[in-house]
Amino acid sequence: EIGKAQMTPMGLSQFNEHRLISGAQGTIGIVTWSTLKCRLMSKLNRTLFIPSENLEPLIDLSCRLMRIRLGDHCFILNALNVASLLTGTTQEINTLKADLPPWALIVSFEGYGELPEEKVEYQEADFRDIARSCHLEPLDTISGITTDALSVLLSSPSDEPYWKLRYKGGCYDIFFLTTFDKTPEFVSATSALVQSKHSLTEDIGVYIQPIVQGTSCHIEFNLYTDPSKQEALNSTKWLVSEGTRELAKKGGFFSRPYGTWADFAYGGASETVMMQRKVKKIFDPNDILNPAKLCL
Repeated sequence: EIGKAQMTPMGLSQFNEHRLISGAQGTIGIVTWSTLKCRLMSKLNRTLFIPSENLEPLIDLSCRLMRIRLGDHCFILNALNVASLLTGTTQEINTLKADLPPWALIVSFEGYGELPEEKVEYQEADFRDIARSCHLEPLDTISGITTDALSVLLSSPSDEPYWKLRYKGGCYDIFFLTTFDKTPEFVSATSALVQSKHSLTEDIGVYIQPIVQGTSCHIEFNLYTDPSKQEALNSTKWLVSEGTRELAKKGGFFSRPYGTWADFAYGGASETVMMQRKVKKIFDPNDILNPAKLCL
């Protein structure tokens, strides 16, 4: 009644009508809305690049940051994704990737509100102490490229061509939720799946984003492929549609199960399927809204 349905969508008995629509995969309704979140504009920004030969130390450092809520941007990329973000052509990407460490954590500190300079200064100092306790050294430059340039990229839409299309011309994504401790296992499992299709593991980009104060994370594998090479394209499509079943068996939670992902996601959740069908029956008693489509 006061016009804040999007901010506080809970209805009677804390029922969330938004989730009814968004979780029904288009079988109850399609609604377009937008939410704009505002905050104070940063007066300055400090971005740091933390390289590592292995993924595990960066996971440990990320968890420490999330625990004390230190920093603003915080995510992990492998060398291929860093190179794809920072350069524009296939040759440039390969050249930069060869100079980069296999993994990197990217962290930023933004100064806004009262005493913005002092805020950034103390947060950066605390972070450097924490990083060194993990035997990691934050850097200001990446193979001659300043982290200020990286900060600008993170705050702007991608230039054309879109950064995922620069390396091979095409890209397919596999993404799901898991816990931080399992990410190395999923990296190995995905590499093994790619090798099983005789594809190059060097063509896999990895992006790991902490969520919910570091209790879990979004992990994304970017499968770069040349759309003009049919055999490679078919292998990549198989990995996205069928290979993902192996990742689900290992505990990957596909929270957006569209297409073929819906088959194995709902196939292992019979109670969820039963509950969703009951809810759909309540709101669609005459079966006129895409009957028998949900969860199938």
